[in-house]
Amino acid sequence: MCIRDRFFTVCLYTCYELVKPDVALELSWRFGLLEHAMPFFIQIMRELTTRVDTVQKKHEDREKKEEKQAKQQLDQPLGFVGDMLLPGMNPQLMLMGPPGMPGGNMGGPNPMMPGGFPPMGGLGGFGSMNTGPF
Repeated sequence: MCIRDRFFTVCLYTCYELVKPDVALELSWRFGLLEHAMPFFIQIMRELTTRVDTVQKKHEDREKKEEKQAKQQLDQPLGFVGDMLLPGMNPQLMLMGPPGMPGGNMGGPNPMMPGGFPPMGGLGGFGSMNTGPF
């Protein structure tokens, strides 16, 4: 083992945070120093494996949490349950107004607007401005 080999190994150890793995691999391969760079690469592999494991665990925990929240939302009632929240009312959806109110049927004619006023004709109450042949 010559001084160059020792220097390379010490440099990788000392400058671990600064040396990119691809640069270390290229230099060690070029100059026949792969054996001396192995501790560096073993440490890099361990660090990357630990990072991947951490990210994977966080991802799995997040997925479990989201599944749990989705299941809880599916298990919850819709917000109205017949007589429980609206006592004395029919649990059907009210698509029509209460009986006796004009215009209670959603698609039918509505002779009077709420408050007893007839509906306005034309464009916003200004009457018909159509004075031409069309």
